[in-house]
Amino acid sequence: PCASPHKKLPHYDCATAKFYEKAREEREGILLELRTLVEKYGPLDTVAVDIKHKHFDLPDEHVLFEEQYIDLKESIMKPAGVKSSMIPFSCAHFDGQWFGYEFQILLVKQQRRGWSWCVIAPLGKGRSQTPRSRC
Repeated sequence: PCASPHKKLPHYDCATAKFYEKAREEREGILLELRTLVEKYGPLDTVAVDIKHKHFDLPDEHVLFEEQYIDLKESIMKPAGVKSSMIPFSCAHFDGQWFGYEFQILLVKQQRRGWSWCVIAPLGKGRSQTPRSRC
């Protein structure tokens, strides 16, 4: 099912607790290592590293979808049925594979130079999530 990557994510409190239960020096070492990787392979102002988590469970055959209101500079994250026009903008790595778990429909107004997208083949019922590039 399309929502399976989302189902594997820990809830927010568990995800953040796992990071913050580490000693301060260990957390700082992890962050320094991540910064070094981003500096080496991508521009710091366009790459985000975050603690993958979820706030709620999704119904079967649904994905987490960002509904955008460009003119208001607002968006809402909500469950949505899968559409072939959806593309992932946030990915997670499970079992040796990259999976999209937050999706949106790319609007023409968003296509600005300098934006970086995690591109995975658009989803449709029965289609695989084969990465074309990594996040």
